Amino acid sequence: MIKIIPGTNKTKLIVAAVSGGLLAFVVLNQSRAFWALARPVFKKDLINQYSSIYKIDPLLIMALVKVESKFQKSALSHRGAVGLMQLMPETAVEMSKKEGTTDSLDLADPVTNLRLGIRYLSELRLLFPTDPVAVLASYNAGPTNVRKWVNGGGPLQIDHIPFKETRKFVRDVQSTHLWLKRFQKVKRIIGA
Repeated sequence: MIKIIPGTNKTKLIVAAVSGGLLAFVVLNQSRAFWALARPVFKKDLINQYSSIYKIDPLLIMALVKVESKFQKSALSHRGAVGLMQLMPETAVEMSKKEGTTDSLDLADPVTNLRLGIRYLSELRLLFPTDPVAVLASYNAGPTNVRKWVNGGGPLQIDHIPFKETRKFVRDVQSTHLWLKRFQKVKRIIGA
């Protein structure tokens, strides 16, 4: 259900019923400006390109990038992770070798970072093909840790992740992904 409530000549309120609740948006000036501000589009073309190659939902990649770096291409963590997808240099080198690339790696370069980060996420999906929580947890805490946590006992439960940072990461990526999917649905419905 979509209901558009007229406001002043410069605004309108859009209320959309989606699974899990209601989304409400105040659209200013009924223009594209709202949509440009409300969606993460930084390097959307690259995200779509590499997501397509590795068959990963581009909205999941956008959610991961939003949580990891807030779309700041030169983000650097206290542990040394770099760029949009917060890749560790060692992981990037490993992915680069698997591609057969021997060039020096500039992880602040969005093309390099997204290409290698999405490839890494796709490899983690191969390790945990039926467990999206384990995939995200291993992106944050490493697959060695996650193998210990899963230990053949079915899908990983977020509350059973012993690292507070990793629990928060998984929850944040999942909630951002859900929000992006809902937002995308509303955009399609209203034709924005």
